[in-house]
Amino acid sequence: MTFSDYIIPTAFLMIALIGFIRKTDIFESFVEGAKEGLSTTLDILPSLICLMTCIGMLKSVGGFDMLSCLAEPLTNLFGFPK
Repeated sequence: MTFSDYIIPTAFLMIALIGFIRKTDIFESFVEGAKEGLSTTLDILPSLICLMTCIGMLKSVGGFDMLSCLAEPLTNLFGFPK
C-alpha cells in the first residue's frame, strides 16, 4: 500500500477526532453542509444549463472550427497544437 491509500481514511479519522474533541454533532454538521451545497447547486443550475446549451449549439454549427481558424496564427506563434 502506498501513502495515497491512507489519505482519505486519515481525513475521515481527523474529522471525527476534531469533532469529538470540540464536542460537535458531526452528523448534524454534515447534513447542514449538504443542505447548503444543495441550495448552492439549485442556485447555479439555470446558469449551468444555459451554458451547456450554448456550448452545444456553438459546437453543432461549427463555431469552434471557426474560432480555431481565427486563432490559429496566434496559437502557432506560441507553439500550441491545432
